[in-house]
Amino acid sequence: KQHVELMRGTLWLESPSSISTQPDFPGTKYNFTIDIISDQFHLKKLQFDSLRNLNDIKCLVLSQINDPEDKNLKLLEQIGMDIKQRIYRNDNLDSIIQYLKEHQTTYHMLVILHRPDSEGLSLASRLYDDNLVDLFLIVLISSRHQPENIQLTKKYRIDHYFSQPYESYMIGELIKEHFTGISAQSL
Repeated sequence: KQHVELMRGTLWLESPSSISTQPDFPGTKYNFTIDIISDQFHLKKLQFDSLRNLNDIKCLVLSQINDPEDKNLKLLEQIGMDIKQRIYRNDNLDSIIQYLKEHQTTYHMLVILHRPDSEGLSLASRLYDDNLVDLFLIVLISSRHQPENIQLTKKYRIDHYFSQPYESYMIGELIKEHFTGISAQSL
């Protein structure tokens, strides 16, 4: 019982146990559930082997504000990826989803910039609900780490979650992992 409670599970008993065949010894059946969350994100079968140069990576950055000085944007541009930016809000999520459906072969990677007061997780939820998550490599960058963000990004099958501050080498590792046709020397 203590182990189940420590793991935030639920325990319940059935008596008589429906498994005993002896009426004098009805027994008690113990049932429990626990939530198990893997530390591995959902792996997709995206094919980026044909990409040979960093500028071949088409990346769409989805942000709530148009800030050309945003350090995330600057880092992605410095790496050399082909970056486009679109602004999203809850009131235009439908148009963002429609845009992604129309351009699903244009972009390889989506980067969602999530701020505490933004709808980044709402956007992730919509991508999941509209079956768009398997079409792109998706990275959610949060300006403030919140433990529930990790669980939600896994639930919505987001590939990578970074919280600020994060190290720039992490983007390089992500590229090496998913864009195997690009040489490590170019990073």
